[in-house]
Amino acid sequence: MEKIKSILGLRVHNDCIMDRFDMILVKFTKRVAGKIIGEEDVCPEKEMGHLERKVEISGNEEEKVYAEALRRLAELRPEYKKYLPKRGKKKKAPKDLSELLKKRIRLAVWVGTGNEIPFGNLNVILLKNLLKEKGCT
Repeated sequence: MEKIKSILGLRVHNDCIMDRFDMILVKFTKRVAGKIIGEEDVCPEKEMGHLERKVEISGNEEEKVYAEALRRLAELRPEYKKYLPKRGKKKKAPKDLSELLKKRIRLAVWVGTGNEIPFGNLNVILLKNLLKEKGCT
């Protein structure tokens, strides 16, 4: 789990677990939004929606990092094996991992390394449990 954590570069920011790609976006957004608005204390989360579409953080590299993390996590936790590609394509990376799967990978690794789940991410887990109770998958 520690290796996967270092691959993803996990940190807690504003009660959410973020990977290194999200942190790059937050830093970029804070810097650019600060210059545009002229304030030093800018909340990146409010400004990210507008700037996120304009910034390209090499999505291909992010997919490769998450594919490697998913392969290692599947070795440790069998419930993640269903997200891996079929047997004929062992070395090939899974295509287009969803944001929800990436968030689940971050949470699994964060908790697996002995940390507590930040309050911001508890909302996702509570919503998922509520949907399970209602019978939605």
